[in-house]
Amino acid sequence: MKPGIREFEVFLRGTFAKKIRKAYEKPEIFCEADLQAYAWTLIRRFLGRFKNNRVFVLNKPYFREFHVYPDIVVFKREKPWVIIELKEKRILDTKSESREREKILKLRQLIQAAQHKYPRRGYLIWVARYGTKAVFHGPKGEGARFLFQIPIILNQKWERDKIEEWSKHFRAFSRYQCSPLQVDIE
Repeated sequence: MKPGIREFEVFLRGTFAKKIRKAYEKPEIFCEADLQAYAWTLIRRFLGRFKNNRVFVLNKPYFREFHVYPDIVVFKREKPWVIIELKEKRILDTKSESREREKILKLRQLIQAAQHKYPRRGYLIWVARYGTKAVFHGPKGEGARFLFQIPIILNQKWERDKIEEWSKHFRAFSRYQCSPLQVDIE
């Protein structure tokens, strides 16, 4: 069986989002780099179930012709199939969203111009403690059938008290500081 774009999107919106949220609860994710590594692992495991050696995932690949580093790219038959940009923030904002959206759309245009075959989808995956699901405002324009957003917002599943308790625990680990060793010199 081959993985299709529909199966991939169902995975991203379902199992993937739940596992990312649980990784934040433990806490296993402290920054965007942790999120990227965790997401890459989940996507790789999902695609590995299909036993198809023509589909593979790269974490932060370098597109030499375009001088860009997208966060995650899924390749199918050695061509970019899905481009994923990840964003981890405290609060969702439209400024970051528009910057990331333009980055994905520009990469799509560059690939299309160079290969005449462009990626099937682009995903902007957000993880935030606070926010709403609606980040795209107004018409999406040229990216309407290409670019999709998957928000993973903690305050939609957690109570405010739980988020504040989690934030204290999160801050303790994310800014961990060792106390200096006490050495007696005689």
